Amino acid sequence: MQVYCPVCGEMGTLYERKNRNRKYIYINHQNHKHCYLGPADGYKHVVEKYVQVFGTGYGLTNVKDVDLITMMLRILDVIESRNHNGNSAKMRADLKLVRDRIDKILRSVEEEKTVE
Repeated sequence: MQVYCPVCGEMGTLYERKNRNRKYIYINHQNHKHCYLGPADGYKHVVEKYVQVFGTGYGLTNVKDVDLITMMLRILDVIESRNHNGNSAKMRADLKLVRDRIDKILRSVEEEKTVE
């Protein structure tokens, strides 16, 4: 399963690596880059990076505990603030992709609701 990397902002696969008696969490990216998140029993590095990117007030204690909707809204805030870079055609195309994905997820959620 692909996850958002709080270190570099790219998507990747979460995995654990054991070294002696401790386990460490990494994210493997498609370009074979690996980002270190921290020890499996504590995510200090992740919290620091997360706070750098998204600000305070988002009590991240575990990579799996992240509030994805809040994270997505914060990412959209950053995108909106950077919208002045002069590449509006690419920005429109990228935002249409995001909109299409959100529409797909929303349709799926609505279908589940009608089944219940």
